[in-house]
Amino acid sequence: MTLTGPWSDLPVLRSQGHPAVLLLHTESDGRIRLTHDLENFEDLVGRIKENVYPRMQQAYSQVFNRGQTLHFGPLSMDQRSLRVGRREYPWEQIMAAELHRGLLRIRLAGTEDGTLE
Repeated sequence: MTLTGPWSDLPVLRSQGHPAVLLLHTESDGRIRLTHDLENFEDLVGRIKENVYPRMQQAYSQVFNRGQTLHFGPLSMDQRSLRVGRREYPWEQIMAAELHRGLLRIRLAGTEDGTLE
């Protein structure tokens, strides 16, 4: 299978399973699912992310800086806080955030172990 088109045709990427699956949501063709069964899967995922993430980051930054809310599944954020489901955490309460094995790990101030996963 051969896919052709500009990088700008990939407005959304989603990884599943660290990343055993990469879902590409395209402007024109809908949804493409890439799995770890593909030869050189990790290299392909790296190239796609290298070309798409900077543009996504720029678009997300513009939305955030305009004071609008960004949504990532159950997680949303704006200039005041980060929300996970119905729980809200002001930015002042968030000490650190990192990706760990495909999961977002957030360290909070004032909690027993300081971690929200």
